[in-house]
Amino acid sequence: MIVEVQYGNKAKNIPQVSRDYLAAGFSVMWAFEDDFTGDRFLLDRFERAFQEQDGTAFSPYTTEPSEVWEVFDPREWFDFPEDWQLEDPNPDCSHEFEHGRDEIECLLCGTEYRRHSESQSPIYRENNDPMHRVETVFVRVDDELEKPVPTDGLPHVHSWSGGHESSKLSCRERGCYAKKVDGKSEIVIEYTRKSADDLETRQMNNCRHEWRRTGDGKECWKCGKEKPDDDLYGQSW
Repeated sequence: MIVEVQYGNKAKNIPQVSRDYLAAGFSVMWAFEDDFTGDRFLLDRFERAFQEQDGTAFSPYTTEPSEVWEVFDPREWFDFPEDWQLEDPNPDCSHEFEHGRDEIECLLCGTEYRRHSESQSPIYRENNDPMHRVETVFVRVDDELEKPVPTDGLPHVHSWSGGHESSKLSCRERGCYAKKVDGKSEIVIEYTRKSADDLETRQMNNCRHEWRRTGDGKECWKCGKEKPDDDLYGQSW
């Protein structure tokens, strides 16, 4: 149990220190001038602070470290990188986040996401780069499966791993059944238990494949489908 008496150090970051105490397994109360009379600490204030849970006392038995920021507004305690914000700029988008070249990015709308370095809260930035092009993406969800829900208030981020064909990937995050296939002009993400190797884009399904126009003949130049091992002569099929 820790009681922090706030008097001289006005720069102390109460939310962050509270989070650190909880993560270490300690309870903490923040005592202010009103919690004293003369030179005596008012014990009834101590008990009331934990009972009322008004942001002046935290216990690891009732509060997870990540829940501290539900009481405090991080904007009052931290600086944020330029153009980044707590609010999702595209809240109506059913985001499909993945690791991009520079930032985590939604494949559907281009919104960028990261965790604030100090508060660990999720922060977002709208991608306004005129050179940035959002791909055409189709998302299919098997009736028996559901998309992963946010954990501790953090959005799900796909971590793709390669299957037999390099353009077909599976999310390796626990509880996520998403598969992804990249075509020439579209991307398909499907939540399914079947293998990623069995997925195709609509263009791949309807294409009369031509393999021999590419440099190594291993990919259809029209739709991006990789040439099957049993197609020895590179014929359309």
